[in-house]
Amino acid sequence: AVVTGYPVRTELVDAAQDRTGSRRKLAQALGVSFDEPDGAQLPLLLVWGGSSGSRAINQATWGVLAQMLPHGHVLHVVGTRDWPLFEAWQKEHSLAPELAQRYHPVAYLHDAMPLALAGADLTVARAGASTLGEFPVARLPSILAPLHSVNQMDNAQVLATRGAAVIVEDVDLPQQLGPTVAGLLQDAGWRGQMEAALAAVAMPDAAARIAAELVKLAGQGGRS
Repeated sequence: AVVTGYPVRTELVDAAQDRTGSRRKLAQALGVSFDEPDGAQLPLLLVWGGSSGSRAINQATWGVLAQMLPHGHVLHVVGTRDWPLFEAWQKEHSLAPELAQRYHPVAYLHDAMPLALAGADLTVARAGASTLGEFPVARLPSILAPLHSVNQMDNAQVLATRGAAVIVEDVDLPQQLGPTVAGLLQDAGWRGQMEAALAAVAMPDAAARIAAELVKLAGQGGRS
């Protein structure tokens, strides 16, 4: 067996070279601003739950927005399935104006997702297989809520045991998500330690390693 790492898209590898530039391009693509009125820069939190979204993550996020937004901007990928739930929540809840301008809900991210991964300072997400490849390449600290139905806990532990991620179970999200996010957004040193741990396991050249192994195997078979 040969360990190559998880192949990631070239767009992410390129975007990960410049977090500030990726955040600027992301803001332009979404037509929003991640800057404060006085020009100050706050950390950016990316919340998402995979292609269909995550109801547990979404509902927990809405419940603790008031705890998170004083410390950073929140880009929340709700998912098209749960977008009607967001619209219903929005009708019943309001944020103070200075906090509302820091909350950026979207139904889905297409081509802008690599920019979001590269431009964020912290993410809340599930723990699918691609997480193990993309988060280290993006040097993106994470709070992971693994799905037990597909045994994502093993994936999450790979990062968490190295200090590169924090695990919060679905059942604990309502109580723990707010303080965990707030703590990380306020502690650049903690995030820096997580970024260093991610850098140690990142394999941005995984696709090239796979290609090299295929070429080597073909040569051993006697074919040019």
